[in-house]
Amino acid sequence: MNDIELIKKKLDSINSIKKENAILLINYNNLGDIICDTPSLRNIRKAYKDYKIIFLVRNQMCIDLLKECPYIDEAIEMPHSKDDINMYYDFCKKLKIYNFVISIQFVRPFNEINRTHIPYMLGIKKRYGLIQPEYQEKYKNAFTDYYLLDNTTTRTEESLKILELLNIKIDNSKTECWYNKKNIMHFNHDNYIVIQTCATMECRMWHFTNFIELTKKILKKYPDIEILLTGSENEDKYIDNIYKQINNKRVFKYTNLNIDTLLNYINNANLVITNDTGPYHFARAFDTKRVVIFGVSPRNYLIKEKEKNSIELCGTNKCPIDCTIKNIDKDCINTYKRFGKNYNCINTVKVEDVFNAANKLLEEK
Repeated sequence: MNDIELIKKKLDSINSIKKENAILLINYNNLGDIICDTPSLRNIRKAYKDYKIIFLVRNQMCIDLLKECPYIDEAIEMPHSKDDINMYYDFCKKLKIYNFVISIQFVRPFNEINRTHIPYMLGIKKRYGLIQPEYQEKYKNAFTDYYLLDNTTTRTEESLKILELLNIKIDNSKTECWYNKKNIMHFNHDNYIVIQTCATMECRMWHFTNFIELTKKILKKYPDIEILLTGSENEDKYIDNIYKQINNKRVFKYTNLNIDTLLNYINNANLVITNDTGPYHFARAFDTKRVVIFGVSPRNYLIKEKEKNSIELCGTNKCPIDCTIKNIDKDCINTYKRFGKNYNCINTVKVEDVFNAANKLLEEK
């Protein structure tokens, strides 16, 4: 009997303290994935009006993003994928206060064995999720029903496919984003562009020299506009390098904003220029004008149809001779194996093309 089976056996002997019916939702990916799942959250809430909806997420940032979400009752940080199995037992034990009727996992399992098996360990009888064909045997106990992926759906469509298994009526696939205006730290700009230079993977980051050149071109053409360089605290050193090399009083660096302030800036921006990362999804949910630079992830995994107020620029399969990615073995080759022929190099996107896309959106009435 493996560790997961032992924990399930121990948890089965614990009776729920209170018999409040609940739905367990799981997404252990980043902020952008949560935004992609908001249509599913909305439709689940409509279908289960009298149930508690508990959402297990990756970290505190995800909890902060969801605190204004009207479709869930609580977001809880789950154990890390590398945590000891005993941490999962303690975590699941706390969740036994609910009578979970069903569980829904919105993200692909990959090798997140312990996280994916949380509903199984809790003894939830109806467990729904996504799964790639090659992982069916590995996760045969994780789900009782699943949508078998065929790589034809967008990220949002994937989670909506799970809802179809439950016969939940779906209104539309419009993503949403919320924030509390009372928590805004400051808002000192009126005519500005937000530029997000970082991402969770280096192969999704347009090289910083490209952003420097682009920003200087925008400042020259638009003498009244300001540039806000945004990112997280752990990205401060990287962004500070860009900020110092631009050296312009109309450029501002913000790496210490709370989520409400960042969302407010994105919502009210003239334009957002970003890699394929969280702020792109925020801008899309607010329908802020946006230029998105795609690298390794295929564009059609996020959007299929042309969207108003959006221009997407994609890299090509041919890498530049002078590669700017440091950890090429880790970031490129391994990712290429995952996406196969859909692999694209972000640094083949030209500065002039991004600049022209920005001009087009800025000059539209």
